[in-house]
This record gives sequence, structure tokens and C-alpha cells, in this order.
Amino acid sequence: MSRPKELGFALGSSVGLCALGYFLGGPPAASGAALGLVAIGLGMFGTWGLTELFARAARSGGSDQGWIGPIFLLALKLPVLYFAWMLTSRMGPPAPTWFLLGLALVYLLTAAKALFEGSRQAPASDG
Repeated sequence: MSRPKELGFALGSSVGLCALGYFLGGPPAASGAALGLVAIGLGMFGTWGLTELFARAARSGGSDQGWIGPIFLLALKLPVLYFAWMLTSRMGPPAPTWFLLGLALVYLLTAAKALFEGSRQAPASDG
């Protein structure tokens, strides 16, 4: 998949999860799903940024100046997740379940991207 298609698929599935939550569990479920998507999305973005930073530094053999942003996001990952979880647990019974579904969706999309990217780069075997 190309980057615009990947982004479109991720956004479409995220909006679909929130809409499904709204229709099945009402506003608390949709809010829980949205909080889960945003909270873990920020954490994944920080982890990705830190990984890219280390890869760039390893390729160039020197230090990189853009280190504070990814490390800041990575350091905020657990407090943001905890705050979002506490907020969703106060919303009512369907919200925590949909929060966890939002987390699972982000991780599943990340794993699917890695699998599809790896399958495109795998060399063909002569069986």
C-alpha cells in the first residue's frame, strides 16, 4: 500500500470504530474509542519518532539534533494512557471496553502495516 492509502485506511477504520461505538453504545462508547485511538496513537508516534531518530543517528554516525520531541512523547506515553483510562472509566460502562478496542485497533493496524511492508520486501524464492 502507498502512504496515502495506508493513511486513508487507518483513518477510515478509526472513524468506523467510533461510529460503530456510537451506534452500539452511545456517546460514551464513541468517546472511549476516540480516547483510546488518540492516546495510543500519540504513544506510537513517539516510539516511531525515537526509532527513526536512532536509525538516523546510526546511519550518519553522528548525533542528531531533533531528539527532544520523540523522547518527550515517549516519556508522556504512560501518563497519557493512564489519564485517558481514568477519564474513560468515569464515563460509564461501555467507555472502557471501547477504549481498549481503540488501543487494539491501533496495534492491529501497526502490525498489519509491518506485515504488508515485510511481504513486499521479501525476496522471491525459487522453491
